[in-house]
Amino acid sequence: PFDGYEKKRINLLSPSLNIEHVFGGIATALKFYKQLGEALGCDMRVIITDSILNENAMVEMDGYEIVSNKKDSTASKQIVVFSQRYNETIPVGKNDIFMATGWWTAYTILPVIKWQEVTYGVKNKLIYFIQDYEPGFYKWSSHYLLADSTYKTNKADIIAIFNSKLLYEFFKENKYKFAYEYYFEPSLNDKLKDYLMEHKDSFERKKKIIFYGRPTTMRNCFELVVTALNEWVAIYDKANEWEVISAGEEYSPVTLNNGQKINVVGKLSLDDYAKMMLETKIGISLMVSPHPSYPPLEMSTFGIKVITNTYANKDLSSFNENIISLDDCSAESIAETLVKLCDDENLNNNVVLGNEYVNGNNEWNEIIDNITHIL
Repeated sequence: PFDGYEKKRINLLSPSLNIEHVFGGIATALKFYKQLGEALGCDMRVIITDSILNENAMVEMDGYEIVSNKKDSTASKQIVVFSQRYNETIPVGKNDIFMATGWWTAYTILPVIKWQEVTYGVKNKLIYFIQDYEPGFYKWSSHYLLADSTYKTNKADIIAIFNSKLLYEFFKENKYKFAYEYYFEPSLNDKLKDYLMEHKDSFERKKKIIFYGRPTTMRNCFELVVTALNEWVAIYDKANEWEVISAGEEYSPVTLNNGQKINVVGKLSLDDYAKMMLETKIGISLMVSPHPSYPPLEMSTFGIKVITNTYANKDLSSFNENIISLDDCSAESIAETLVKLCDDENLNNNVVLGNEYVNGNNEWNEIIDNITHIL
């Protein structure tokens, strides 16, 4: 503990700040955190919990100073790498407020908040940025219960911020309760939006099928998509007229049963991803989770007809006309839907503009305003 540190400080617990890791969830949490810190006008510290910081390939953190966890620093903006923390300590003052991202960051910091209460006599709240139902990342197991425990703790009053109304409603339907609850809706990435607005009238759709291919992330159902594609080539005699592209992760090329190869492009730059979406007719993006997931929203906005799945209270078919949300998500069902889309000579691949997802929204402003009054 650093007894001389009395200022209010918001501490973001982030798995990484390396560019290769900061997209989707971490990027959203970081953006929210910076805006919250600005609104509060307090000191800020990012504590890296999982990775080693690559100073030559980290996201823009203007004005932040990299500080050792052994140092009692009063710098107003700090980055502390605390991924190797066995037998290590970190300075924690009376007015350090923590913002958790992944469940394991909440699990790690809850005893610290309890320690603050015992040491300083203050019961600080935990800001918990919840971007999915994370027990679902595991089989029914110890990890499942550990993740679930962070939603039920009595060690701190939680300010829960949910990424999407769908996710918030899932938690409510499953009887989870937090001291304070807020949600915001996802909005289209600014760079993707800029590309779409600039090129929306000057592109040509090709016979391309893109799918979100992440073999190491079970909830994205890689094996099911490949099985469905093999089913599709078995029942569709014009399959070889279509190029099948996998974006998301790099992996060894997969050959379908008709000899057709999946073109594995891995993680694309935002410009390359946007260009590919405008050139593509059909997409497949599955996620077994109550969170809407970004790829179906992005692809459908760019005019791709996207096959996705329902889950619990999630049905994205109402998001826009380009999403087909399957309740029966068998390989056969996906393959049959794919055949119908490929055979549709009047396939409507209109981009979708003018909604809140594209135009962004100011829901964060209201949430942040409320939090500034709570803290």
